[in-house]
Amino acid sequence: MSEQYQIITVSLKTLSESERYQGGAEEKYKIPWSQTDLTREQIAIFKIDNEPSELSRVWIEKLGAELAIVMGLPTATYEMCQTEQDLRAILSPSYMKLEAQERSGMTLMQEVLADNERLYTIENVLAVFDRLDIGLPSEYNAPSEISTAEDLFVGYLLHDYWIDNPDRHDRNWGIQVDLNGNKELLPNYDYGRALVDFPLTNNRFEIFAERLGQVRTCAFVNNSGNKIRMDEMVQLLTKINPDATKYWIERIAQVGQERLNAIFDCFPANSASPARIEFAKVFVNYNSAALLRLRQFRL
Repeated sequence: MSEQYQIITVSLKTLSESERYQGGAEEKYKIPWSQTDLTREQIAIFKIDNEPSELSRVWIEKLGAELAIVMGLPTATYEMCQTEQDLRAILSPSYMKLEAQERSGMTLMQEVLADNERLYTIENVLAVFDRLDIGLPSEYNAPSEISTAEDLFVGYLLHDYWIDNPDRHDRNWGIQVDLNGNKELLPNYDYGRALVDFPLTNNRFEIFAERLGQVRTCAFVNNSGNKIRMDEMVQLLTKINPDATKYWIERIAQVGQERLNAIFDCFPANSASPARIEFAKVFVNYNSAALLRLRQFRL
């Protein structure tokens, strides 16, 4: 039996004494976080989930982070939380270095790309990596196959495919710049929009997963400004950076059913309904198999 993920209780008093955090649609707070091996005080973002309990995204954020870890990606930490009144939330300790400055993908594109390169295409985003000296996250133990920030970012995008995350917009990735001017890619983060559009009553999950997989879109657009399908995103990555694409697809395939089942088994029984958990398992498996088909077809 797998050890279940902890649900941390944060007091309402702590929230009332904490600073509100501006950003995104959810209610957020900056709270002190002492459960860390850092010697300095750390801040965590406490993000309240206002969805009805049957549509809660808290466990999805945690699932996205756990699947990033087994892929070998650096990721923000996410912990499931509640208050004394059972208010559901997700807590994420800061990944920023002391006094470093965060710069979003949107800011970077505005700074280094010409006006005619501002469309949010795969090619334009990866051009940012070509034109800036962006390093890998300093605490990331990169495998030999991953030598550049672009290689790692390809992994972020394939993780998006795996968990059906359509939300990789230009403020959901970025870099941090330290006091010496060094630039490094931020860890992967923000998975709350993944695996949202699944049924609660339909038990024909395999059929639904296949249909959904054929039509779902990502945050990127084509040269006409229309969103592209997830499959198209992977096909473009295989052309632009085939080696990194192949590596990350194989990493996903290597996770295996036993490891996936162990991750899902770690969620407490009240995290989500059995139907939502079961569909998530089916869809993650479908996406893993679909990536292998795309790799074989394109590489």
